[in-house]
Amino acid sequence: GLKKRYEINKHLYFYTDSSNSIDINKSILLQKNGSFLLKKAMTSRQEFGYNTAPQWLYFSLSAIKKAKLMLELEYNNIDYLSLFQLENGKIIKIETTGDNFSFDKRPYLNNNYVFPINIEKGQKKDYFLYINQPNAILSFTINLYEKSYFIRQDNAEYLLWGIYIGIICIVLVVNLVLWLVISDKIYLWFLVYVFFMAMHLFAD
Repeated sequence: GLKKRYEINKHLYFYTDSSNSIDINKSILLQKNGSFLLKKAMTSRQEFGYNTAPQWLYFSLSAIKKAKLMLELEYNNIDYLSLFQLENGKIIKIETTGDNFSFDKRPYLNNNYVFPINIEKGQKKDYFLYINQPNAILSFTINLYEKSYFIRQDNAEYLLWGIYIGIICIVLVVNLVLWLVISDKIYLWFLVYVFFMAMHLFAD
């Protein structure tokens, strides 16, 4: 049935491509012969530690009702990732995105990586997620949401960011006025400090 959020962390399997030579066809064969291992993550956060090779994640969805879903990865610095769908033996590449691509190449315009997923009543689909973030700490959360719930939460988050930006702008303007009126450099330094801290948060 439809829920707000589906916990898929207990149903994720992974395979480390140490040779950096596995494509989607080989991944399907490896999954069928049992080479993928259950991730066993207690929460939605997936920890790979210091990562040196591409990772493949696998999960399967079965629907008793028609569903529009959103798969979200909360880590916006992954260089390259692709989502593949396997249905009745047919491979469908949903999207390729990552930090190495322009923002408008994302399947859903969001600060995180979000993949829309549609599944019909009675369907069973397998999904393979390719993640390539070499020579870096790979740690991210992965969640599956009902689409309307995700959009509501996303809009609420942007509203909070808007309020925060408004407060920052007020602080900047007040300190700029105080510096111009009083000519005390402490207001200028504080203005510069707040500005660059805000830019750091926005970039992150």
